[in-house]
Amino acid sequence: MGYRVALALACIGLALGFCAAGWQKAEAPVAPTFYKDVLPVLQDHCHGCHRDGAVAPMPLVTYEQTRPWAGAMAHAVEMKMMPPWFADARYGHFANDTSLTEQQIATISAWSKAGAPAGDPHDAPAARKWASWWAVARLGLCWIPRQEAEFGALMSGVGDGSGHRRVSVILTRQNHEEPFQ
Repeated sequence: MGYRVALALACIGLALGFCAAGWQKAEAPVAPTFYKDVLPVLQDHCHGCHRDGAVAPMPLVTYEQTRPWAGAMAHAVEMKMMPPWFADARYGHFANDTSLTEQQIATISAWSKAGAPAGDPHDAPAARKWASWWAVARLGLCWIPRQEAEFGALMSGVGDGSGHRRVSVILTRQNHEEPFQ
């Protein structure tokens, strides 16, 4: 009888040992980092406005520029206030939709909650090169800062960091027989 009890206890001890070893090896989820996880989202959905010389009140291009805004960014994306997109998805898919997926929102939120870690700068995607004007060529719609337009005069307040930007809007159709989409 003592032999069976000892064998049963040994088996239970081994089982618990294996379970404990498995639990110790389980790693906590890794928090998103700016360079690897957040910067690609910002490049694809935010830098059109949040870069030097664009319409947003602050650039979010570098870690140093973005880190102070982590909490506000998380709140804004969770509330779907940013990026601004007012088209109703019930009426179709739009090619220029800037809204974030639930996974992208979760990434920005988790990054903020983790203390907005920078991560490894080598994980950063290649920097984007932006034109000095905005264009949606497929629509034939160009927004050109007035001082850069051939017919425009230099206007005060452009690019002064106030968050206000005066622009001229030029609307043309590349093909007059093709309607705007």
